[in-house]
Amino acid sequence: PRDGGGTLRHKTARDCDSRCGEEQSRTRAQYGGARRKVYALYPGVSVSIARSLSLRCQRTFCESSMPEPLISTTVETLSEFAAAVERALDDAVSDTLWFRGVSDAAYQLVPRFYRREPDALAADLRKKEELMIERFRHRSLPFLSTRYESSLEALFIMQHYGIPTRLLDWSENAFVALWFAMTYADKAIRELGQSPAAAAVWILDPVAWNRGALHSVGHTGGVFLPSDPLLTRRYAPSSDDLTGADAVALFGPHNSARIVAQRGVFTIAGALRTPMENTFAASSAYAPACLRKIEVPAEAVSNLTNVLTRIGFSESMMFPDLDGFARETNRLFNF
Repeated sequence: PRDGGGTLRHKTARDCDSRCGEEQSRTRAQYGGARRKVYALYPGVSVSIARSLSLRCQRTFCESSMPEPLISTTVETLSEFAAAVERALDDAVSDTLWFRGVSDAAYQLVPRFYRREPDALAADLRKKEELMIERFRHRSLPFLSTRYESSLEALFIMQHYGIPTRLLDWSENAFVALWFAMTYADKAIRELGQSPAAAAVWILDPVAWNRGALHSVGHTGGVFLPSDPLLTRRYAPSSDDLTGADAVALFGPHNSARIVAQRGVFTIAGALRTPMENTFAASSAYAPACLRKIEVPAEAVSNLTNVLTRIGFSESMMFPDLDGFARETNRLFNF
């Protein structure tokens, strides 16, 4: 049965069986096909995650709804970038947006831990993560001035020092993200001799994203703290079952001057290695504007980098330590 707007009123295969007999075979076929595809793409994935993804596909069919396309904008100037951010703020569920700058617009929203071995079994990656955390826990003690209590806290410290984790860095400051995108895109062209490519800044509404990612458990809250029971139960390395599938947004401890200067925040991936933009594109559970992208053409990168430098964004600002000062000195004197 459909309501006046043409939307199917029922939500599950059982409802379809009892109310729409002629749709039963189609619903079951799509559900079964979804599960087979999950197991084919992610060998070793847990039964609970496979079931969750399959039910999501089934629910999308029953609601006769299609995911919204990703909103993408191209800008060439600082004023155009600011205007695009303002438009994103107007659509935000909360008062806060997060930003991630990338030197190549083709880069996907996948944490470094999942980039190296895209075809590895989920169970093997889980074991590797446990071993890496255990090694870090034992051998980092002489070098750390503060102690951490949990494996999730260990991930934040590991991320800070460049060890691959399931975390992805974001910033609460749009211009910080733009600086990283422009600076590293410009460096790739000037110093590494790479072909010019468009850079990008991803924009995330963390509150809306989390509600979409955890809609199956009725999550209506906001951004997670590391101590949140739902987060630790579904995403922490020490959890008995890594049941979280989609990435979620969380605040991290301000364990360095850099994360404070960069207004650093994070997303943490679950058991699936699907890029966040693909997750968004595949599910109607996410609000239409909770993820969007601003691209900067390759020919505009140098000028935007220069403008950001002239208004005060520099290495010593982003990295408030001797290393940042040294980077800035090298640039000023053409080294």
